[in-house]
This record gives sequence, C-alpha cells and structure tokens, in this order.
Amino acid sequence: MRSMAEARPSPCPSSSIMADAPVAPARSPSPPLAPAPAPAPAPAPLSSLGGLGGFGAPSAPAPAATQETVVGVFDKDGLVITFTLSKPQGGNLNILVSSINNGPQPLQSYVFQAAVPKTLQLQLQPQSSAVVPPFGGGRVTQAIAVVNPSQAPVRMRLKITYTLNGAPITHTCEVNNIPPQFV
Repeated sequence: MRSMAEARPSPCPSSSIMADAPVAPARSPSPPLAPAPAPAPAPAPLSSLGGLGGFGAPSAPAPAATQETVVGVFDKDGLVITFTLSKPQGGNLNILVSSINNGPQPLQSYVFQAAVPKTLQLQLQPQSSAVVPPFGGGRVTQAIAVVNPSQAPVRMRLKITYTLNGAPITHTCEVNNIPPQFV
C-alpha cells in the first residue's frame, strides 16, 4: 500500500466505538448443543475457616486482564468491518479484524489491506478466507499487530476490495477512532 502522505481518503463510513461490548464468537448455523452447565458455587469466605488465623491470607493480586474493545470501522452496502482491540500491559496493539456481509450475494476475491504512518509498524497476518458469505452467514477474520514505539495516536488507512456480481469494487477510508488507551 502507498504512503500515508498521498491523497486523503474520507473517514470510514459509520465508524463507532462499542466500548467494553461483549465480543460474540462466530456463530455456526447448527442448533445449540446442550445447555451450559450451572456455574460452580463460590468458594467459602475466609471467615468460615473456623479460627485458622493467618492460614487464609489472601494471595498476591492476579495480573491485570487485557481489556478488549470493539470498534466499528466500516459499514457500507452490507459490508460491516469491526476491530476487536486488545493490548497487554506494555505490549503491542493487537487487532482482530472481522468482516461480515449482510447483503444477499457473496463478496468474492475479498482483500482487506491497511497502512499506518511511518512512526508505526504494521504486521498483517493472512485473512481466513477470500469469500465473505452472504446474509451474515460467516465472517472473514484477520489478525493485525501494531508496534507503536513513539506512543503516537493510531491512524490507519484501509483499502477494501472485492467482486460483487462480477463487478470489482474498491473502498478506501481512514480510521481515526482508536481509543487512546490502546496507543
């Protein structure tokens, strides 16, 4: 992809942040299996240990869990792309790109590309498929790692190409809505 200094694309259509939204796993068309088992009962409080004194002292706090946030980055003509953002303490920004087609026809030869300013480094993994099935019947995923040694705001230029009913389609846009806690 070309340099970020070239012609400016418009912001991606319908970009939004769904902070702390639950991240639903990909659904299969098959019916659910058995209901989930009931959760295990909570452990007894320390006061029920019957005078064991210091034996029930709390352990060191667990390491902080990696926060995940879902950001909507593209929504046009039935194609919806979201980023699931996560960043371990002191680590790289990890992005799981999910592309879903809510339209009635499959998107063939689907390619998702991204570019970042020169102050950032981008590592794209191969996408899961080149076909995005219709009617939200599946998703194409792709993992991205962003190295940001300068802690600059994360900006990304996207190029999305696919074939719909034999016609090639290309969208370009810019993502500027990555929350600052993921810098």
